[in-house]
Amino acid sequence: MDALKQYADKNLPLDTLYLDIPYMDGYKDFSINTTAFPKITDLTTQLHNANQKLVLIIDGGISAEDPANN
Repeated sequence: MDALKQYADKNLPLDTLYLDIPYMDGYKDFSINTTAFPKITDLTTQLHNANQKLVLIIDGGISAEDPANN
């Protein structure tokens, strides 16, 4: 949300915001690091309301962790 504010403050156009893999929880696909992004739904709503897009980068992989231990 800070990045969006900086773009707006400087009157820079922004059509799409890309989030690289650190948004993930433990780099697990289809997860969100809620510590780093506690208001991800607010971010997506704000982008949608401004007719902007959000792209989440996904690096496909298979975890070696046992899901029962998470």
